[in-house]
Amino acid sequence: MLNDWNDDPRFASVSLAQHAGVTAAVAEGLPLSAVLAQEQIDEKTWAEADRAWKSALVEAPDLQLRYLQRRCQAEDCLARRIEPLGEDAAAWAGLLGALATAADPASVVAGLGLKMTDIARLGRAWRSKAAADPRVVDQLTKLAGKTLAPTLVRAAAITLNSFPWTPPSPSPSLSTEASARQTNTGDARAQFSRRRGGRLPIEDELDLFSAVMALSQAPASGGDGPRGEALFREALALCGVSERTFTPVVSAWYQQFAGDPDLRAAHMVVLMDHRGALQQLLAGAKGVLSDAP
Repeated sequence: MLNDWNDDPRFASVSLAQHAGVTAAVAEGLPLSAVLAQEQIDEKTWAEADRAWKSALVEAPDLQLRYLQRRCQAEDCLARRIEPLGEDAAAWAGLLGALATAADPASVVAGLGLKMTDIARLGRAWRSKAAADPRVVDQLTKLAGKTLAPTLVRAAAITLNSFPWTPPSPSPSLSTEASARQTNTGDARAQFSRRRGGRLPIEDELDLFSAVMALSQAPASGGDGPRGEALFREALALCGVSERTFTPVVSAWYQQFAGDPDLRAAHMVVLMDHRGALQQLLAGAKGVLSDAP
């Protein structure tokens, strides 16, 4: 995940991280007024920044990828306790198995009274546990395909929590002129294409791979004629691959999915979460763009 949110571009003094945080919180059903108060953004500034961000994001794959990462960070800050899925490996493995074989995974999630964002958060939490403790990996591997999904869960209410970028004290607003887009595509390219051990992030990071797949299917990047195709190619270039070299990356991931149904289910969840975030964003952007003079 990106941690350099202080370097995020801004519109009307609202950073990309703040925009992602506000939209994520509102999507969870939290009142906009409370979220804006926490982020120290007045309603007039938010209206201006929201329009500007939606207009910029629809045309910029580098911003879209950053936005999806910030959105995941924001969603994790809004995590709620969900029993037994948060602590019981057998329950989590059972749900992953159910999602991997379901014709409509979203209906399985809704049937438990949960949202896809809940499952995406749980998935990231379990992956963090597995990365920190190999015994968790062994446990989940042994449980795969051997347990059933819970039929009842207990979920706490979602409450508003501060984000890593939430300002500790009131900060001065920037003028509209000073808040013009400051995106540095070179920095984004370096972030998403920096090799580790000879491998690109998109080869190892499930969230990033799923984000790119979501972008490829979004109207503004993959299905909107020549410009949409160009945006998708730009997104691939940011990740250090071309359409030709992306094909083996996809194949490698799907080979992993074939041998690991839980990983496939995790990809499905993250993909649907990213799709939902993009659909919400692009639907708002369509309204902004159609209203433009």
